[in-house]
Amino acid sequence: MAETETIAIISQTTVGETEATELETVEAQTQEQITELVKRYFQALADCDIETLNNICETTEAFDADTLTQQTSYIENYQNVDCVVIGGLVEGTYIVYVYYQMKFQYIDTPAPALGQLYVKTDIDGLPYIYMGIIDGELSAYIAEVTAGEQICALAEEVNGELEQARRSDTKLDAFIRVLTGETETKKE
Repeated sequence: MAETETIAIISQTTVGETEATELETVEAQTQEQITELVKRYFQALADCDIETLNNICETTEAFDADTLTQQTSYIENYQNVDCVVIGGLVEGTYIVYVYYQMKFQYIDTPAPALGQLYVKTDIDGLPYIYMGIIDGELSAYIAEVTAGEQICALAEEVNGELEQARRSDTKLDAFIRVLTGETETKKE
């Protein structure tokens, strides 16, 4: 995925030319707002910024500074954050597939990754990340979207980028093997 490329796929209903143009403007603005939200989220993770995380996330469990520090201690930063946004089941909700690269401490090559977030909008229409319980119909919908052709192709592309990065940087490969618990050396 290119650094400046942003893909937006948001469910919509179009009723005539004028309304379609207004919808597209709202969608572009929503895409931009969500992408900026996600970038703030990853920056807050890298900085262990609990205050920002609490302001942009709704979660059932409070963020713990010690746990967050431990989880991110080996991450220098997150780079090239980009989003694919897909409309949720309810208006103002979105499934966000996030492409990013993790730059680990003391390793030159960043590791490409793909994550998923669920975003809702508040009463003012501003997006926030929802980290609560997702079950039932919503869980089934997210699973269906994730198993869809576009997201599977994106996941395959990111996995290919990661494998290429691992082949090109032995330190990255060794670090990922430790993180994932791989015990055998990868065979070419």
